[in-house]
Amino acid sequence: MTSWTDETTENVEEQFDNPVTINYKLADAEEKKKIDEIREACKSELDSLRVKPLDVVGDIRLLRFLRNNDGNVKNTIKSVKKFVKARKAKDGFIEKAREHVEHWTPEDCQEYFKKRTSPYYVVLPYGGLTKEGDILSFAILQNYNAKDVVSQKPIDRPIDYEFWYMCLVMEWRFMYLDKLSRERNRLCYCIEARDLKGTKLSVKDLTSKEARVFQDMFNERMNDLWPENHSVAVIVNGGKILKAILTVAKAFMSKRHQQKILAIGKMDKEENQAKLYKVIQKDLCPVQWKGSNKYIEDCLKVYQTEWTKETIAEQWPKSTTYDLWTDEKINWKTCPPLEYSQKVEKDTTFKYCIEQGAKEYKVCK
Repeated sequence: MTSWTDETTENVEEQFDNPVTINYKLADAEEKKKIDEIREACKSELDSLRVKPLDVVGDIRLLRFLRNNDGNVKNTIKSVKKFVKARKAKDGFIEKAREHVEHWTPEDCQEYFKKRTSPYYVVLPYGGLTKEGDILSFAILQNYNAKDVVSQKPIDRPIDYEFWYMCLVMEWRFMYLDKLSRERNRLCYCIEARDLKGTKLSVKDLTSKEARVFQDMFNERMNDLWPENHSVAVIVNGGKILKAILTVAKAFMSKRHQQKILAIGKMDKEENQAKLYKVIQKDLCPVQWKGSNKYIEDCLKVYQTEWTKETIAEQWPKSTTYDLWTDEKINWKTCPPLEYSQKVEKDTTFKYCIEQGAKEYKVCK
């Protein structure tokens, strides 16, 4: 077998070196006509929503669905109907989530996420704004391992909890993107940046039963509820694992999502820094990417100092799992945590996880 070299990595990166061009303009005349047609076809569904602010049912949200479907009205109508169904499912959980984030500031979102995130993936859901008005999101994935997330989670933390709290974060993101789009008179997006430096992920990890649980939970619902939320997904410091990630990604990411990936090499190379700064201006990048964004650096340091690789396995199982709506500790009453975890291991589908989680959620609230 041929050994892996820097040249091999560069060849893989070249396959994801030209993300799809994003249209940042608001709807043109033709798109407005299509949006009117979509709205009329989905009138009864949209009217049936209990919570329907502009960021949920307005033209900008429908425009995102339309562009996610390459301008195809018929497919967009199907997507919008699935969207409504997903928002009303499980006792209207997503609608409750949208109500909960109504008055959140970016800092509120960050604080909420920090209390609930797993130490195995250090994510900053809000890392500032570009001068154009796009949200920045950063993640440091050196500790990520889906198997550990599942097997070492706190005993009172059901597996689908990871999805539930992300729903609130995503509802805030779309509310804020809608606000920004109206203020800037352009369609604003999130720029997602992921650092793989130091990760020990393997193909086996990415295709494990535990990883599939996460993929089932997140990816289908992300496309149903929050399409066109990011303009580009930047991956830096990929190395050998990059090929495995991108290969597996093709199996569960939509084609549109795949087209938005930009793979950049090691951040100690000036040519790679130049590529990154075309997408994220230098003063908004953290120091480890040769930038100077003190806010991002401080946030990431807090995560990384609280959860070091050496102490995660010891500390996290004993940590508090916060209620989804308050800062009180969760008390999952209807299903013993151990029994719940064992059932999830036998059935890795998203549907099962959500149904079980919804039952427990009703008792908690």
